[in-house]
Amino acid sequence: MIIMAPMTLSIVVPVYNAATTLAACLTALETQLRPGIEVIVVDDGSTDASAEVAERFAVRLLRERHRGDAVARNRGAKEARGKILLFLDADVVIPPGTLDRIVSAFQNPTLCALVGAYRPDTPARGTAARYKNFLHHHTHLNAPRNFPSFWTGLGAIRREVFERLGGFDPRFAPISDVHLGVRLTRAGGKIRLDPTVQVTHLKPLTWWGLLWMDYRDRAVPWTRIMLHERTWIRGLNTGLSQVGSLLSVWLLPGALWMGWRNEAPISPLLPLLFLSLFFLGNWRFLCAFHRRYGPLQTALAAILHAGSFLAQGIGLAHGTIAFLHDHLRRRSRAEDLRDKRNPDRRRGCRDAGRADSPRPSSPSRSNDPC
Repeated sequence: MIIMAPMTLSIVVPVYNAATTLAACLTALETQLRPGIEVIVVDDGSTDASAEVAERFAVRLLRERHRGDAVARNRGAKEARGKILLFLDADVVIPPGTLDRIVSAFQNPTLCALVGAYRPDTPARGTAARYKNFLHHHTHLNAPRNFPSFWTGLGAIRREVFERLGGFDPRFAPISDVHLGVRLTRAGGKIRLDPTVQVTHLKPLTWWGLLWMDYRDRAVPWTRIMLHERTWIRGLNTGLSQVGSLLSVWLLPGALWMGWRNEAPISPLLPLLFLSLFFLGNWRFLCAFHRRYGPLQTALAAILHAGSFLAQGIGLAHGTIAFLHDHLRRRSRAEDLRDKRNPDRRRGCRDAGRADSPRPSSPSRSNDPC
């Protein structure tokens, strides 16, 4: 039996134009509420009826202008009173017993954070929604239990730890949760993946919407996080099979071109080689998908999977360029700031470049104005 202390758990649900799914999310929460648990809904400037839906439930409703989910979650955490913060997306439904299980897990004093996973099935229609939902489920269930990342689909963290880390960094939205997890694990904190805590994901997806999301909302910020933190996030989307699949998909068009032109003796075999590498790296996932959805849906999912890697490749390049641009801009601003604080520095640099300028008496670096 779980004994709740006064305001043990604060559930933060950011919402932006999610009126169609928010009611189901809050209904599932409402059946598990008891003393010591509060629900905070942060309306991130929605233009639909999300706020009106939230007002029908026993929640604290906070209103924000639209600044993104990271800012909304930080606002909810700031207003929270619980010792444990549970972040939940507005398009998920938790099963019975979830809140008790989370509170029970945090009785372990060494646990800093806990994340769950999506259920393998989704009520959302269409191959894109089924594929993405099942891929997420498969990835989490095959990830290490000492998880390398935080996840706000369903993620709980001790409030003191969250505040010590400074909350979510809006610069890395919409995956600021991944960045928080990187900082937490780097600080020595422990994030546990509990595969038994699974939520139903209600979000619908189109093919184009999925590919655009994988490019803009996943690959670009993911690349910027790894470059910014100078780390390789192991155990999720950066394993050997994922890297091999990315290379195979991007090298396949060139191999097909070489095979068509027959420019090398081995060129007709290159497309077959890259296709084999792609299916070999994703065999476990595709077999699991086939067992649940059958051959036709699996064939479509394989096409989507390849398209996703193409989108991620573009996002990888974009993220790298964006990081380098930001890095150079910061360096330029730092140089300008130093010049403003020390005008003699710039004047000295100009004078040093004149042919008739007197040379420093000593070549020492400490005397070099540049």
